[in-house]
Amino acid sequence: MKYRSYLPAAFLMSVLFLTPVMSQNIRIPVTNFDNRTYGRGYESEIWAIACDDRNIIYAGNAGGLLEYDGTRWRYIPVREGLNVRSLGVDGSGRICVGSQGEF
Repeated sequence: MKYRSYLPAAFLMSVLFLTPVMSQNIRIPVTNFDNRTYGRGYESEIWAIACDDRNIIYAGNAGGLLEYDGTRWRYIPVREGLNVRSLGVDGSGRICVGSQGEF
């Protein structure tokens, strides 16, 4: 009699572990860019990414700041030898760039 209370749990566990797992086959629209795409000579490591209210993407790397408008990349230099480590956008759309020892 006392084993009847375990039967629903045992049935549930067998259904969960014996049922094949099915996943959705969804293609996420992601585009990967490398440093050959946005310009030779620029570093390939991206440290920070921000997007402003115009849907312009900014990416900070060891060479400076990169701006992507959906069709082309533009390079915005920072002081020589500084890595752009953080990016932020304020309420007015101003891009704030943080690098090693600089803001």
